[in-house]
Parts: sequence; structure tokens; C-alpha cells
Amino acid sequence: MSAIIAIEGIDGAGTTTQAKILTEGLEAEGVKTLLTREPDDTLPTGRLIRRALAYQGGYQVEPATLALLFAADRIEHHRRVVQPALQDGKVVVTDRSVVSSMAYQTGENKSSWVATINDCCTYPNLTILIDVPVAVCMERLGQREADEPKEIYEFHDQLTAIRVRYLGEMLRLSSALLRSVYVVDGNRPVEDTSAEIAMVVGAYLSYPPNFESRVTL
Repeated sequence: MSAIIAIEGIDGAGTTTQAKILTEGLEAEGVKTLLTREPDDTLPTGRLIRRALAYQGGYQVEPATLALLFAADRIEHHRRVVQPALQDGKVVVTDRSVVSSMAYQTGENKSSWVATINDCCTYPNLTILIDVPVAVCMERLGQREADEPKEIYEFHDQLTAIRVRYLGEMLRLSSALLRSVYVVDGNRPVEDTSAEIAMVVGAYLSYPPNFESRVTL
């Protein structure tokens, strides 16, 4: 079956690592899979966002403009990357999705407006949030290569607020029975987190109508 599976989490939570491990595991089981991410820097919109997040060019983009850029990139990404993969019967594993905008872009923008500009975007069939304490994420971010630019959200207070909004959005989606969502503990060895993610994804792909969402606060 084709499906969109999103791996979410604040900066430093390990979304990129876990998305890659999940994709490799599915492919090893014979599942046709596409690994992608948002913003998609294979697209012009995604490359522009990456520059904005890192202050490249010395120009700080307004929060509303950045939210619009993320929505625009998401539309292009789905049309040019995700939709063709789904039509080919693939499981799309995406490092972040529309839920990211509801967590990251609603700090300085109204949540109703952010939801509206993303209204035409497709929510994943299954969203997995890797929940990690902010202090742990900050420590991980501090261990990156020195030449990697620090992005605009990579500050303790920012990530604390984003984590709260992430959990709130996951609870909203689960309570409204809109989408399948699941929260995993990312504050443990990588292989333990990846094992639980694989279990969750396996259960969803095997029995999607009976899959039970889980959100812990």
C-alpha cells in the first residue's frame, strides 16, 4: 500500500537519522519506499528556506513570509515528489511535514492562519513525533560540526515552546480522529527509538483501519 509517513520532532530530536533508518528497514523488507524531507532543498523554494533559516545573506525573513514559504514549498514538494511516488505504490517517508508548520510557525503567527495557508496540503497518513527533552537536543546541536550554521530556531526558549506546540498539535489530531499519530521517546539509544518506530510503522501498514494513535503528555 502507498502511504505518507512523517517523522517529526524539534531540532536535535533525530528526525533525519530515524527517517533514514526507517526507510532502509522498509526497503530491506521489500517495501518500495521514497525518503524525502521538508523543506525540500532540491526545489527552489526549499533552497530559499534553508538560506532564510541560516540567516544566509544577512537578511532576516519575517515570520509570516517564512510561513508562506514553507506552505509554498510543501505544495511543490507534494506535486513534484510525493504524489508521483504514491502513484507508483511507494511508501513515502518524509523528514517533517505540515505538522512542523503548526509547531514552528505558530509562535509569531496565528495558528488559524497557518492552518489556512496549509489547508491545501496533504497531511501524512501516519505522523510519528520523536519527543526529546530540550536540554538533550541543545547538547546534541552543540556537538555538530563547527562550520554548520546555527539556524534561527535552535535556541532553548524557542525549542521549549515548539515542543509544547508539537505535543498540542498531535493531541488535537488524535482527539479529532483526523489522522493516525504516535509519540515515541527519543531520549534513549538510537536503536531503541528506531525499533519502536519500525514496530509502529509495521502495525500501521499491516492494519491501518485498526491502528490506534498514541499521544503522551
